[in-house]
Amino acid sequence: MNATHPPGFCWHSIGYHNGKLLLPKTLVKQLAEKAELDTEQDFLQAEIDETIKQLLAHGNLSLPQLHEHLVAFAQEPRQKATTKPVKSQNTNDKYKYVKVFEIEKIRTLKHDKATTRNVLAVMKRFGDDDTGERILKTVPKNFMREMRTLKTQYPNCWSFLDYVESFAMLALKQPHSTFYFPPVLLVGEPGIGKTAVVNAVAEIVGVTSRQVDLAATTAGFVLGGMSTQWSDAKSGAIVELLRDHDAANPIVILDEIDKASSSSKYDPLGPLYSLLEQKTAEKFIDEAMDMPANASHLLYVATANSLATISKPILSRFIVLQIDAMSAEQHGDVTQSIYSGLLIQHSATKLFPVRVSDGVIEALRNQSPRTIKTMLRCALAQAAKRNPKARKLALMRDDLIFSSTTGLSAGEYDGRPFGYVH
Repeated sequence: MNATHPPGFCWHSIGYHNGKLLLPKTLVKQLAEKAELDTEQDFLQAEIDETIKQLLAHGNLSLPQLHEHLVAFAQEPRQKATTKPVKSQNTNDKYKYVKVFEIEKIRTLKHDKATTRNVLAVMKRFGDDDTGERILKTVPKNFMREMRTLKTQYPNCWSFLDYVESFAMLALKQPHSTFYFPPVLLVGEPGIGKTAVVNAVAEIVGVTSRQVDLAATTAGFVLGGMSTQWSDAKSGAIVELLRDHDAANPIVILDEIDKASSSSKYDPLGPLYSLLEQKTAEKFIDEAMDMPANASHLLYVATANSLATISKPILSRFIVLQIDAMSAEQHGDVTQSIYSGLLIQHSATKLFPVRVSDGVIEALRNQSPRTIKTMLRCALAQAAKRNPKARKLALMRDDLIFSSTTGLSAGEYDGRPFGYVH
């Protein structure tokens, strides 16, 4: 490699294959920030080496391919920040913890010989090393960039993504940038990405999302637990989500809330009257636990096809956002965006045309972004196999491999709105 380098780059010697890598300074700075160091100069050589090794090991890339990706990354246009980000004033506290469970009471019951078998079965689900505290996950540093990507993948869900983004911006101005948004109800026809986009947001933040299918729920114990007076007693979805994961603010997806049973005796939405109010949620009592748990930081997203059957007391606890089906133009933009990303990922920008054909876009019209990405990746490989000696390739409809899970064959489109695998 040459000793000189273009502006914005710096050389780093790495132990992996005893090579050198030309790294964008912006990337080094981001790696330093991820490691929570004050400056990139504090980012030790060993840590850079380990990071590069991980990229090579898990990205299935060669050193030259990684080099090419990093150069492309550094050359991407970026908007200049108009203001400096607000740094947390709580510099001594890397994480903020919330006491969720009365762990001492739980331990006492676990070791008390007088504890009944049903109660013991519930308490034993807590690990011996459980402190009862959970982390309040914060808005990650790459959140806005990732949200821009989601807006290209889910253009029909801009209202929801803007809603989440606005509360993230508010959080970033606080001493502790806790990820939070008030309960929101997404209304729209089935299969247009309502659940998928929520899961995508949860993945960016690093919190678990749990989907509760209310159309198939006939009683409140699914959310609020079943009393230990019953032999098959167990905690509900809320306690399980907090107990089995590290975050105090995971996302609960209340799917098809408009189809929940309206029975007053076994109202499946009964626990929501307290859970959706932060004050009462601080002392939420799961029937199996029979002791308060702090569920006030959970985030709720409900989905519905219609508002007609949702009771006013429940509806009043949500911000309602309309989600429409994706237009043909939006679908084409999504497919093109995924295709362009795959060409960069596989170093194939000079091998394939810049734009994917209209025929391929139409063949993929009823698939989710995740399925489109999988199918286009396979199609690139099929095109290469079809033309082993060609220096220029182009995707054809026949290169698309439709599996039985997609429900369609190449070229078939049933007229439904562009949908998503949830």
